[in-house]
Amino acid sequence: MVSRLNFRIVWSILISLSLLPESSPAQPTALSAVESRISRFRIDHPESSLAFGFLEGEKSRELYFADQTGGQQPDTATVFRLGRLTALWTTTMLVSCSQQGLLSLDAPVSDYLPVNVPSPVYQRLVCQPVKRTEQTPSPDDPRFTPYACLPDPSDKPQPILLCYLSTHTSGLPDQPFTLERKNGVPDYPGFTVGSLYKFLSIYRIEQPIGFDYVHSDLGMVLLGHVIQRKTGQTLDSLFRKEVAVPLGLTSSRLLTGTEPGEYGLYAAAIGGEASFADLLRYLRFNLHPAGKIGQVMEYMHTPRVRIREHEEIALGWHCRTFEGNGRRVLYMNGSESGQTVMMVLEESGKSGFVLAGTGNGLAELGDQLLSLLYSKPE
Repeated sequence: MVSRLNFRIVWSILISLSLLPESSPAQPTALSAVESRISRFRIDHPESSLAFGFLEGEKSRELYFADQTGGQQPDTATVFRLGRLTALWTTTMLVSCSQQGLLSLDAPVSDYLPVNVPSPVYQRLVCQPVKRTEQTPSPDDPRFTPYACLPDPSDKPQPILLCYLSTHTSGLPDQPFTLERKNGVPDYPGFTVGSLYKFLSIYRIEQPIGFDYVHSDLGMVLLGHVIQRKTGQTLDSLFRKEVAVPLGLTSSRLLTGTEPGEYGLYAAAIGGEASFADLLRYLRFNLHPAGKIGQVMEYMHTPRVRIREHEEIALGWHCRTFEGNGRRVLYMNGSESGQTVMMVLEESGKSGFVLAGTGNGLAELGDQLLSLLYSKPE
């Protein structure tokens, strides 16, 4: 059965379209192409439900579709799991605490850990041949020469800085070997502070850090732990104080508990959830920053590390510049528990959108909508 679009929503869409000026950066033809692409997506993915919200100035356009198997249609009150998009919240808390002088973005992580917990560093290795002895393991080939590689004492160790965690250039892997699995699923609630410290004490960084982007959920976990230690507050309490209350997010939280379905320390990386209305509100504040929280958001928009041509990483955000028109967009997405959320905003603050839903193919749809709206000349 084909789901029906709520009549009231259709009427609001028609009104918002009539208010779009001809000089709008997102021309009606682009928005029509977006609606057409969403319609095709629904034909190809009848099992998916989705919510789409486009903001431009003070106007908004919203579309809500149920899956075509009799499921419930999402609306502004529908709560979505954020997955890796949660990193935006954790980074918002980091920058807010930094601007209050509680910690420094350019400080080593080790400054905020217990003195008996070593933080991994990068240090160049020097390899030298080892003199053979009877105990030296070697193949039968006499041409084989064993080598020993040790840290170069003349090379200063390079520590992980807090900003490296938020730009995913820390050299830490995506997941630690101390993260156990239950029935083939990562046991996020079972990953304790002890698990984190055990990994940090053993892991060795083999490449220079601060330059190469490799996404690391573990890095966000460590960042969340550092913020908690420094502020003396639980991460969810700090989120409410520094993000939710200033922005008026009434249906958002971090699932920091240890019960099934929650994430413990991993809440800082993938354990956020928010209503669609709150997601649109967070986007609107990024488009029109105001007050202290606005200063935090603006600071997060600045690109810091080049990933590849036309692609950079900021604090929490990915940045893409379209070669044909020079327009730069910031975006972030995440998938968790069968749900996908993507947030996009144009750097100039003109417009942006949120896409959220359940089912397959939503991340690819989000990339297509991004290109439809922003890759063409203004």
